[in-house]
Amino acid sequence: MQERIRVNQTLTLHQRLTNFAECANKLASRLPIGPEKDAALQRARQADNAVAINDWISPQGAKAR
Repeated sequence: MQERIRVNQTLTLHQRLTNFAECANKLASRLPIGPEKDAALQRARQADNAVAINDWISPQGAKAR
């Protein structure tokens, strides 16, 4: 059986999602109007929603390891 590869994240999920949303918004601002821009904006909205949900379900006093 293969051993699982474990990765220790250096950034929190919140930081990674926020960075992804910012990059997707920057990409969308450079694209012309069309399906690619719509897809980039949708990915940015989904990442923003994921950040909000993560904040909502995370305990207030919890700290990242």
